[in-house]
Amino acid sequence: MSAERDFDVVVVGGGLVGASAAVMLAQQGRRVMLLDRQRPTVWSSENQRDLRVFAISPGSARLLSECNVWDAISNSRAGAYQQMQITTSAGGELAFHAHQHGLRQLGWIVENNLIQSQLWGQLDNLVEITAPAEIKQLIPGDRNTRLELSDGSRIRARLLLAADGGRSTVREQLGIATSNRDYLQRALVAELQTEIPNEGVAWQIFLDTGPLALLPLGDGRSSMVWSLPSEQAETALQWEPEKLGAELTLASNNRFGPIKLASRVAGFPLQLQLAKQMRQGRVILLGDAAHQVHPLAGQGVNLGFQDVAGLAQQLTGIELQDSDAMDAALEKFERWRISENTLIARGIDGIQRLFADRPGIGGIGLSMVQRFWPLKDRFMQHACGIHPNAPQICRR
Repeated sequence: MSAERDFDVVVVGGGLVGASAAVMLAQQGRRVMLLDRQRPTVWSSENQRDLRVFAISPGSARLLSECNVWDAISNSRAGAYQQMQITTSAGGELAFHAHQHGLRQLGWIVENNLIQSQLWGQLDNLVEITAPAEIKQLIPGDRNTRLELSDGSRIRARLLLAADGGRSTVREQLGIATSNRDYLQRALVAELQTEIPNEGVAWQIFLDTGPLALLPLGDGRSSMVWSLPSEQAETALQWEPEKLGAELTLASNNRFGPIKLASRVAGFPLQLQLAKQMRQGRVILLGDAAHQVHPLAGQGVNLGFQDVAGLAQQLTGIELQDSDAMDAALEKFERWRISENTLIARGIDGIQRLFADRPGIGGIGLSMVQRFWPLKDRFMQHACGIHPNAPQICRR
């Protein structure tokens, strides 16, 4: 049997949230190990664009800047947007402009693989990576967590971070319960070519069947996120590209002219999932392992990045061997992030329910927010991750 190895921090999951957490804590001088099932493919501008894209908020961009990757990301294939237009098929409109809120951009549409590839480039110089890795046994304790991997390796972590997604193995092994709501919808994603180029506008319309978003990719093209009832989504996935393009042109009210598909179409199920706790002993849940939300507000990965920034903030200056200080820091982190994540998740869920059940009232609500500046500005501060209760890193 191999000897047990000690680490300050072990991160399970090397997606955007796990990788950024590993970088941030390694930068604090911690000895960090990252475990993942496989290494990601290296991003290249010559490759076809990754269908999985994220709306990166200004607050998240500041976190990625602290990870020393944002300049490389923003100078690659990132679609900045300065405007956001929200409309409904029943009437009502809400518009945001970056300069009105003292911002240069409201956000950037960026490929998952581009961000992950840049973060892993930092990881190779900062942490020990084991990939592929699979956890065979997890033994939690009050002061550390022990892991046995499928290859027989044994690891002891003063702090274990579970960033292993919505179906988190760590969360399941710890028996942490979740509250769930199945939206009975699937989100269809694809890259679109439009007759009228999308020049920096994140556009969303609430249709009777669900929200449709066209997000700027920086080269005039758009990324589509179309939420449909599951059966309708399955039907749409079988349509010929010409039919889907025609349906999108109609659904978008011809805003960008005729629409053509520029990629394959993929779909994924939608649900609300909130872990009832983010901490158990010396284990912390981050990102989708702790919370999954409807994509209509583009907040999914941004909530995860705020988890990372909040944890790094709470652990600054804390010796992991100091049990009392660690308990206080982790308890404060959990209270803070559960409160914030629940507020955002339930708010997004409420919007989804409103437009699904009473679209006319939803349209009136949009128009009211449009006319009431304090509420509009507060909404945008939360969407951008720079509100007063956001982590300090995100507000710099």
